[in-house]
This record gives sequence, C-alpha cells and structure tokens, in this order.
Amino acid sequence: MKKAVFSFIIGALLFSSVSAYAISQYTATKATFPVYVNGDLFEGTTGEILVVEGRTYLPIRDMAAALGIPIEWNNELRQVEVGTPPVRQVSEQSVEIVRGSWQGNTYTNEFGGFTFNMPTGWVYGSDEDIANKMEISKNIMTKTGAVFSNEILDRITVYDMAATNKNTDSNIIIAYENLTKSMGELQVSETTYLGIVRMRTETENKNLEITHYTIGDVNDAMIGGESYKVLAYMPDDGDTKQYMYVRKIENFMLFIVANIAEGDNLDEIMACFK
Repeated sequence: MKKAVFSFIIGALLFSSVSAYAISQYTATKATFPVYVNGDLFEGTTGEILVVEGRTYLPIRDMAAALGIPIEWNNELRQVEVGTPPVRQVSEQSVEIVRGSWQGNTYTNEFGGFTFNMPTGWVYGSDEDIANKMEISKNIMTKTGAVFSNEILDRITVYDMAATNKNTDSNIIIAYENLTKSMGELQVSETTYLGIVRMRTETENKNLEITHYTIGDVNDAMIGGESYKVLAYMPDDGDTKQYMYVRKIENFMLFIVANIAEGDNLDEIMACFK
C-alpha cells in the first residue's frame, strides 16, 4: 500500500497526461430559502438553486449575470472563463531539447544545464524502460544525446532519465511537461504550477481515502546553480518521501523528482547534481 500511494502521486500528478480520476457522488436538494444578490432576489433561469452537504450552489451563468460579470465557454481550451479572460501567450514548438546522455556514471542534461553523478550502488534505466514509462515503442524513443523529435515533444509528458538505488529503491526521475499541451498556453510560474499540483493532490487523494502523508509548502532550492521550486510529500509512517523540483524553461516545465527511501539522505543525493 505504501508504494501504491507514491506511485499514484507520480503517475497522476507529476505527469498530467493521466486521465483516470476518482468519481464522487453527492445528494443535492432544491433550496427552500431565498437568495439575495446585492439586495435583489436571485431568480435563475438556467437551473435550480441546490444545497449539497450544507453548501448552497447557484447556476454559474445566472450568478455571473446577477453580478454583472462576463462569462464565456472557451471551446478551444474546453473551459469556463468568468470575468476577465486569462492572459495567454502565443508560443510555438520552437524549443529544442537534447535528451540527456550518460558517460560512465555521469549524466549530463544540456537543456537543464546540470550533471548528475550517480552514487555507488545505483543503476540507470534503459531506453526500453523510459519508452515503457511513456507508453511508446522503443523504436521511436529518442536516443541519449540526440534532439527529441517533434513527435515526442508533442506529448504532454516527456521522460528523459531514471536512476535507482538497487538496495533501497530510492530513485531520481528527470522529465519535462509540455505546458502548451497541459496548460492551454496559460502563463504559469513554478510556484503557481506546484500550487495547482498540491490542490489537485489533496482533492483526489481525499476522494480515494489514501491521504497518508503531509504535503509541505512550496520552497526554493538550488540545483546546478539554477533556482528551482520544490514541493515535498512526507508520509505519516516515515516511509519513502517524494520531492518534486520544477523549473520553467520556455514552454516546458523541467522536473527532477527524488523519491527517497529510509536509509538514504536527500541532501547527499541532491549533492550529486552539479
């Protein structure tokens, strides 16, 4: 169960291409009391006023009209926009990402501008392992040291490297999220992004009743001389801890995920990055 909890965090939240979500069921009743908006009786035309678990819900289009706030359905991004539309940036798939390469036990990532000197007793994942993570054929997986193809970069999540401690199962994962695909070209900072991840984690795991860890605050970190934001998942039972480091580069979010098992030290492992 412990490993299942953390594999869910990685699969469903770090990499937002996962489409399976928990479905919750609620009982709604029609409100038996009036609602006033700015002193006027609220009279909706698109739906009923409902009460769910003690909370009152109003049809969003009627509520926006009552407050004089514009509301639109953005069919392109498949989202409701209330008030001022979000600021968008126009970006093209012009970023070249060279997949990291191994020279002995040293991994070099040109895109992120860092190296990782793999500790003794660790092994790195094969191209087949990485391709399986991305659910693609090994034949189309970009070779180490080569520029990722547009076919690969057009995916929401691109895995680059994974390395594991054979004795403890601690591991490091390097990946990129295509923000143009996952965020609809909205401008998000690292802090905002991790805030979304944290909120979604808490909501989904509450529904699944597997919240056996504490999510920390978003903090600053330095890796290879560059600034990152980091979010920590601390299990209540003291088992494997997960640290999610992110840095935005162009329209991609670079991830360094450290899963640290008992017996390993986070600072010692992260000191392997230069």
